[in-house]
Amino acid sequence: VETSFSSGGLHIAATLLLPDGDGPHPGVVLIQGSGPSSRKNVWSLLIGQEMALRGIAAFLPDKRGTGDSDGDWETAGFEELAADAVAAVDALAGLPEIDAGHVGVIGLSQGGFYAPVVAVAAGTEKVGFVGAVSTSLVRWDQTINHEMSNTFREVGLSGRHFDLAVQVQNAALAFVRGGSWEEYSRIREVALVETKADVIAGFPADQDAPMWTRVRKMVGYDPFPQWEQVSQPMFFAFGEEDEEDNVPVAASIERIRAHLKPTHDVTFHLYPGSGHALWDPEMAEQGEAAIRQDFSLNLVEWILSRR
Repeated sequence: VETSFSSGGLHIAATLLLPDGDGPHPGVVLIQGSGPSSRKNVWSLLIGQEMALRGIAAFLPDKRGTGDSDGDWETAGFEELAADAVAAVDALAGLPEIDAGHVGVIGLSQGGFYAPVVAVAAGTEKVGFVGAVSTSLVRWDQTINHEMSNTFREVGLSGRHFDLAVQVQNAALAFVRGGSWEEYSRIREVALVETKADVIAGFPADQDAPMWTRVRKMVGYDPFPQWEQVSQPMFFAFGEEDEEDNVPVAASIERIRAHLKPTHDVTFHLYPGSGHALWDPEMAEQGEAAIRQDFSLNLVEWILSRR
Protein backbone atom coordinates (compact mmCIF):
# COMPACT_ATOMS: atom_id res chain seq x y z
CA VAL A 1 0.00 0.00 0.00
CA GLU A 2 1.43 3.37 -1.01
CA THR A 3 0.77 6.20 1.43
CA SER A 4 2.35 9.39 2.76
CA PHE A 5 2.53 11.68 5.77
CA SER A 6 3.84 15.10 6.75
CA SER A 7 6.93 15.84 8.82
CA GLY A 8 7.56 19.47 9.68
CA GLY A 9 5.81 20.54 6.48
CA LEU A 10 7.67 18.02 4.32
CA HIS A 11 5.76 15.46 2.25
CA ILE A 12 7.17 11.99 3.01
CA ALA A 13 6.10 9.02 0.90
CA ALA A 14 5.92 5.56 2.44
CA THR A 15 5.07 1.95 1.67
CA LEU A 16 2.94 -0.09 4.06
CA LEU A 17 3.40 -3.87 3.87
CA LEU A 18 0.40 -5.55 5.47
CA PRO A 19 0.03 -9.16 6.62
CA ASP A 20 -2.76 -11.33 5.31
CA GLY A 21 -5.92 -11.46 7.37
CA ASP A 22 -7.95 -8.98 9.32
CA GLY A 23 -6.25 -6.44 11.55
CA PRO A 24 -5.50 -4.57 13.52
CA HIS A 25 -1.88 -5.71 13.19
CA PRO A 26 1.21 -4.83 15.22
CA GLY A 27 3.27 -2.32 13.26
CA VAL A 28 6.92 -1.37 12.86
CA VAL A 29 8.50 1.72 11.35
CA LEU A 30 11.68 0.68 9.55
CA ILE A 31 14.18 3.55 9.65
CA GLN A 32 16.37 3.64 6.56
CA GLY A 33 20.16 3.51 6.63
CA SER A 34 22.75 5.94 5.26
CA GLY A 35 22.80 7.54 1.85
CA PRO A 36 19.80 8.11 -0.43
CA SER A 37 17.75 5.21 0.95
CA SER A 38 14.16 5.34 -0.21
CA ARG A 39 11.18 3.12 0.56
CA LYS A 40 12.27 1.01 -2.42
CA ASN A 41 15.59 0.09 -0.80
CA VAL A 42 15.94 -3.66 -1.40
CA TRP A 43 17.36 -4.52 2.02
CA SER A 44 14.64 -2.76 4.00
CA LEU A 45 11.96 -4.14 1.66
CA LEU A 46 13.17 -7.70 2.23
CA ILE A 47 13.15 -7.24 6.00
CA GLY A 48 9.70 -5.65 5.79
CA GLN A 49 8.41 -8.52 3.67
CA GLU A 50 9.70 -11.05 6.23
CA MET A 51 7.76 -9.19 8.92
CA ALA A 52 4.55 -9.00 6.90
CA LEU A 53 4.69 -12.72 6.12
CA ARG A 54 4.74 -13.39 9.85
CA GLY A 55 1.92 -11.10 10.95
CA ILE A 56 3.60 -7.71 11.47
CA ALA A 57 2.85 -4.62 9.37
CA ALA A 58 6.01 -2.91 8.12
CA PHE A 59 6.01 0.82 7.39
CA LEU A 60 8.84 1.94 5.11
CA PRO A 61 9.14 5.71 4.68
CA ASP A 62 11.48 7.38 2.23
CA LYS A 63 14.37 9.15 3.82
CA ARG A 64 13.69 12.85 3.29
CA GLY A 65 14.82 13.99 -0.14
CA THR A 66 14.70 10.50 -1.67
CA GLY A 67 12.03 8.71 -3.70
CA ASP A 68 8.93 10.87 -3.88
CA SER A 69 9.64 12.85 -0.73
CA ASP A 70 10.50 16.46 0.03
CA GLY A 71 13.60 17.67 1.81
CA ASP A 72 17.34 17.09 1.47
CA TRP A 73 18.99 14.03 2.99
CA GLU A 74 22.47 15.29 2.06
CA THR A 75 22.35 18.09 4.64
CA ALA A 76 20.16 16.36 7.25
CA GLY A 77 21.52 15.38 10.64
CA PHE A 78 20.18 12.84 13.09
CA GLU A 79 17.89 15.40 14.74
CA GLU A 80 15.98 16.08 11.52
CA LEU A 81 15.86 12.42 10.56
CA ALA A 82 14.61 11.43 14.02
CA ALA A 83 11.81 13.99 13.71
CA ASP A 84 10.77 12.35 10.42
CA ALA A 85 10.72 8.95 12.12
CA VAL A 86 8.57 10.25 15.00
CA ALA A 87 6.11 11.59 12.40
CA ALA A 88 6.17 8.16 10.75
CA VAL A 89 5.24 6.54 14.08
CA ASP A 90 2.25 8.86 14.39
CA ALA A 91 1.20 8.17 10.80
CA LEU A 92 1.45 4.40 11.22
CA ALA A 93 -0.40 4.34 14.53
CA GLY A 94 -3.24 6.35 13.00
CA LEU A 95 -4.00 3.80 10.28
CA PRO A 96 -7.10 1.64 10.83
CA GLU A 97 -5.20 -1.54 9.96
CA ILE A 98 -2.73 -1.00 12.83
CA ASP A 99 -2.92 -1.82 16.53
CA ALA A 100 -1.80 1.55 17.90
CA GLY A 101 -0.93 -0.10 21.21
CA HIS A 102 1.67 -2.33 19.57
CA VAL A 103 3.89 -0.07 17.45
CA GLY A 104 7.67 0.12 17.48
CA VAL A 105 10.69 1.29 15.52
CA ILE A 106 13.61 -0.65 14.07
CA GLY A 107 16.61 1.28 12.80
CA LEU A 108 18.56 -0.30 9.96
CA SER A 109 22.30 0.41 9.83
CA GLN A 110 22.74 4.18 10.34
CA GLY A 111 19.01 4.39 11.12
CA GLY A 112 19.83 2.68 14.40
CA PHE A 113 21.99 5.62 15.43
CA TYR A 114 18.90 7.70 16.09
CA ALA A 115 16.30 4.97 16.74
CA PRO A 116 16.70 5.54 20.52
CA VAL A 117 16.09 9.26 20.01
CA VAL A 118 12.81 8.37 18.31
CA ALA A 119 11.82 6.00 21.12
CA VAL A 120 12.51 8.59 23.83
CA ALA A 121 10.90 11.47 21.93
CA ALA A 122 7.74 9.52 21.08
CA GLY A 123 7.49 7.98 24.55
CA THR A 124 6.25 4.62 25.75
CA GLU A 125 2.62 5.37 24.91
CA LYS A 126 3.45 5.59 21.20
CA VAL A 127 6.52 3.35 20.87
CA GLY A 128 6.38 0.04 22.69
CA PHE A 129 9.75 -1.35 21.56
CA VAL A 130 12.86 -0.27 19.68
CA GLY A 131 15.56 -2.14 17.81
CA ALA A 132 18.67 -1.68 15.74
CA VAL A 133 19.97 -3.98 13.01
CA SER A 134 23.62 -3.82 11.94
CA THR A 135 24.09 -0.59 13.85
CA SER A 136 27.14 0.75 15.64
CA LEU A 137 26.85 1.70 19.29
CA VAL A 138 30.08 3.70 19.37
CA ARG A 139 30.60 7.34 18.43
CA TRP A 140 29.85 8.29 14.84
CA ASP A 141 33.40 9.47 14.09
CA GLN A 142 34.88 6.23 15.46
CA THR A 143 32.39 4.24 13.42
CA ILE A 144 33.15 6.05 10.17
CA ASN A 145 36.91 5.67 10.76
CA HIS A 146 36.38 1.94 11.29
CA GLU A 147 34.28 1.66 8.14
CA MET A 148 36.60 3.70 5.95
CA SER A 149 39.70 1.78 7.09
CA ASN A 150 37.95 -1.44 6.06
CA THR A 151 36.95 0.16 2.76
CA PHE A 152 40.54 1.22 2.03
CA ARG A 153 41.69 -2.38 2.59
CA GLU A 154 38.85 -3.80 0.48
CA VAL A 155 39.87 -1.69 -2.53
CA GLY A 156 43.45 -2.92 -2.21
CA LEU A 157 45.22 -0.02 -0.53
CA SER A 158 48.16 -1.05 1.63
CA GLY A 159 51.41 0.33 3.00
CA ARG A 160 51.94 4.01 2.20
CA HIS A 161 48.78 4.17 0.08
CA PHE A 162 46.68 2.94 3.00
CA ASP A 163 48.38 5.43 5.32
CA LEU A 164 47.68 8.27 2.89
CA ALA A 165 44.02 7.30 2.70
CA VAL A 166 43.76 7.32 6.50
CA GLN A 167 45.39 10.77 6.53
CA VAL A 168 42.71 12.03 4.12
CA GLN A 169 39.99 10.61 6.36
CA ASN A 170 41.53 12.23 9.45
CA ALA A 171 41.99 15.56 7.66
CA ALA A 172 38.34 15.49 6.53
CA LEU A 173 37.13 15.04 10.11
CA ALA A 174 39.54 17.71 11.29
CA PHE A 175 38.13 20.12 8.70
CA VAL A 176 34.52 19.64 9.81
CA ARG A 177 35.66 20.31 13.38
CA GLY A 178 37.04 23.68 12.30
CA GLY A 179 40.42 22.66 10.94
CA SER A 180 42.26 23.77 7.82
CA TRP A 181 40.67 23.33 4.40
CA GLU A 182 44.06 23.90 2.81
CA GLU A 183 45.63 21.04 4.77
CA TYR A 184 42.79 18.68 3.90
CA SER A 185 42.92 19.70 0.23
CA ARG A 186 46.70 19.22 0.13
CA ILE A 187 46.59 15.73 1.65
CA ARG A 188 43.71 14.73 -0.61
CA GLU A 189 45.63 15.83 -3.72
CA VAL A 190 48.79 13.95 -2.68
CA ALA A 191 46.78 10.80 -1.97
CA LEU A 192 44.86 11.10 -5.24
CA VAL A 193 48.05 11.46 -7.30
CA GLU A 194 49.86 8.60 -5.56
CA THR A 195 47.04 6.08 -5.15
CA LYS A 196 44.85 6.96 -8.17
CA ALA A 197 42.06 5.40 -6.11
CA ASP A 198 38.38 6.11 -6.72
CA VAL A 199 37.77 5.99 -2.98
CA ILE A 200 40.00 9.04 -2.56
CA ALA A 201 38.29 10.84 -5.44
CA GLY A 202 35.05 10.30 -3.50
CA PHE A 203 36.17 12.75 -0.82
CA PRO A 204 34.75 16.18 -1.78
CA ALA A 205 37.01 18.61 -3.61
CA ASP A 206 34.55 21.45 -2.97
CA GLN A 207 34.58 23.29 0.34
CA ASP A 208 30.84 23.90 0.01
CA ALA A 209 29.83 20.30 -0.81
CA PRO A 210 26.57 19.30 0.95
CA MET A 211 28.31 16.38 2.66
CA TRP A 212 30.21 18.73 4.96
CA THR A 213 26.94 20.12 6.37
CA ARG A 214 25.70 16.62 7.17
CA VAL A 215 28.98 15.45 8.68
CA ARG A 216 29.26 18.53 10.91
CA LYS A 217 25.91 17.57 12.43
CA MET A 218 26.96 13.96 13.01
CA VAL A 219 30.67 14.06 13.84
CA GLY A 220 30.38 14.38 17.61
CA TYR A 221 27.33 12.15 18.02
CA ASP A 222 27.47 9.24 20.44
CA PRO A 223 24.39 6.96 20.24
CA PHE A 224 25.00 5.16 23.50
CA PRO A 225 23.83 7.84 25.93
CA GLN A 226 20.61 7.87 23.90
CA TRP A 227 20.21 4.12 24.35
CA GLU A 228 20.74 4.52 28.09
CA GLN A 229 17.69 6.79 28.21
CA VAL A 230 15.41 4.24 26.53
CA SER A 231 12.86 2.61 28.81
CA GLN A 232 11.25 0.41 26.13
CA PRO A 233 12.50 -3.13 25.34
CA MET A 234 15.53 -3.09 23.04
CA PHE A 235 16.65 -5.51 20.32
CA PHE A 236 20.07 -5.55 18.63
CA ALA A 237 21.24 -7.75 15.74
CA PHE A 238 24.79 -7.93 14.41
CA GLY A 239 26.46 -9.91 11.63
CA GLU A 240 29.76 -11.24 12.95
CA GLU A 241 31.56 -10.48 9.68
CA ASP A 242 30.38 -6.86 9.77
CA GLU A 243 33.44 -6.22 11.96
CA GLU A 244 35.41 -6.29 8.70
CA ASP A 245 32.95 -3.98 6.94
CA ASN A 246 30.76 -1.24 8.42
CA VAL A 247 30.29 -1.78 12.14
CA PRO A 248 32.69 -2.13 15.10
CA VAL A 249 30.71 -5.14 16.30
CA ALA A 250 32.90 -6.21 19.22
CA ALA A 251 33.05 -2.70 20.67
CA SER A 252 29.29 -2.27 20.25
CA ILE A 253 28.49 -5.53 22.05
CA GLU A 254 30.92 -4.65 24.81
CA ARG A 255 29.06 -1.39 25.41
CA ILE A 256 25.77 -3.29 25.66
CA ARG A 257 27.21 -5.77 28.15
CA ALA A 258 29.14 -3.28 30.23
CA HIS A 259 26.93 -0.25 30.39
CA LEU A 260 23.25 -1.05 29.94
CA LYS A 261 21.74 -1.50 33.38
CA PRO A 262 20.20 -4.81 34.51
CA THR A 263 16.88 -2.95 34.66
CA HIS A 264 16.96 -2.49 30.87
CA ASP A 265 15.09 -5.09 28.82
CA VAL A 266 17.77 -5.94 26.24
CA THR A 267 18.01 -8.72 23.66
CA PHE A 268 20.91 -9.04 21.25
CA HIS A 269 21.99 -11.62 18.69
CA LEU A 270 25.29 -12.16 16.89
CA TYR A 271 24.98 -14.06 13.60
CA PRO A 272 28.08 -15.97 12.42
CA GLY A 273 28.80 -16.06 8.71
CA SER A 274 26.85 -12.91 7.90
CA GLY A 275 27.96 -9.37 7.30
CA HIS A 276 26.15 -6.05 7.34
CA ALA A 277 23.01 -7.12 5.46
CA LEU A 278 22.53 -10.36 7.43
CA TRP A 279 22.23 -12.32 4.22
CA ASP A 280 21.79 -16.08 4.49
CA PRO A 281 25.39 -17.38 4.05
CA GLU A 282 24.45 -20.36 1.86
CA MET A 283 22.27 -18.24 -0.42
CA ALA A 284 24.97 -15.59 -0.61
CA GLU A 285 27.45 -18.20 -1.86
CA GLN A 286 25.04 -18.86 -4.72
CA GLY A 287 24.86 -15.16 -5.52
CA GLU A 288 21.34 -14.70 -4.15
CA ALA A 289 20.27 -12.09 -1.61
CA ALA A 290 18.00 -13.50 1.09
CA ILE A 291 17.62 -12.44 4.71
CA ARG A 292 18.74 -15.23 7.01
CA GLN A 293 15.74 -16.94 8.55
CA ASP A 294 17.04 -17.25 12.11
CA PHE A 295 17.38 -13.47 12.25
CA SER A 296 13.89 -12.97 10.80
CA LEU A 297 12.38 -15.39 13.30
CA ASN A 298 14.28 -13.92 16.24
CA LEU A 299 13.13 -10.41 15.35
CA VAL A 300 9.49 -11.32 14.68
CA GLU A 301 9.16 -13.49 17.79
CA TRP A 302 10.67 -10.71 19.89
CA ILE A 303 8.23 -8.13 18.48
CA LEU A 304 5.21 -10.38 18.96
CA SER A 305 6.25 -11.10 22.55
CA ARG A 306 6.02 -7.36 23.30
CA ARG A 307 2.22 -7.30 23.08
